[in-house]
Amino acid sequence: MMPKLACADYAFPLLPFDGVLDLIAGLEFDGVDIGLFAGSSHVDPDHVLPALPASANELASRVQDRGLVVADIFLTPATDFYTLAPNHPDAGERHRSREIFRRALDLTVRWDAKHITALPGAPFTGSTLDENMDRAAEELAWRVQEAATADVMFAVEPHIGSIIPTPATTQALLDSTPGLTLSLDWAHMSSEGIPDADIESLLAHTSHFHARCAQTADPRAAVRTGIHGGLQCGVRVDRVAGLQPGGQRIRNRSVERSAP
Repeated sequence: MMPKLACADYAFPLLPFDGVLDLIAGLEFDGVDIGLFAGSSHVDPDHVLPALPASANELASRVQDRGLVVADIFLTPATDFYTLAPNHPDAGERHRSREIFRRALDLTVRWDAKHITALPGAPFTGSTLDENMDRAAEELAWRVQEAATADVMFAVEPHIGSIIPTPATTQALLDSTPGLTLSLDWAHMSSEGIPDADIESLLAHTSHFHARCAQTADPRAAVRTGIHGGLQCGVRVDRVAGLQPGGQRIRNRSVERSAP
């Protein structure tokens, strides 16, 4: 089965939200990924989550009126990787992070979405690698269970600056967290010079695939004809047949363009 295609609303940060939805619908994507990025997205969690359920109903109608479905909710509760991180050393901070996740999951359910993504945790310098990983595994396992109870699949995005920036660290966290899946953005690893062959094993754990362009040292490179090492947005589509059950979305985060 060919995965369905969605486009992220935060691929077009300079457009108003309704204009983004019009554009995504006009491009004939099946769905939209909604970013809940504190302070930097069309849908700000600081505004939307405290106003549930009214905010969910209003936003859902704007998506549905365009024939789109919400493919994924991507929660980033702070403007940095450390504040409200799931593996924060402070128990109170972890509790607050859980509460925000609960509200985001409520929003996901109210939007009839079946997938939610979050960040995996940060490398706190006052903790050992094992301590950072153990706290992350415990907190992410709780999120896996909460999401499963709501019939939603939960995933984390391995990314530069997180506790899982490589295939090896990502696999270690997966091994420690039963049921955890990935929203895999290949660019975070390929831009660091990690070979494709080393990344491909993570596809077996992937429930949401982020298709965008990258080259070494630049995870946000635009597609340009002739750039050596560029990752074309469609190049991995035929390798995503092993998506986790229920994972059917490939997301486009970049605007493709030819060389001028």
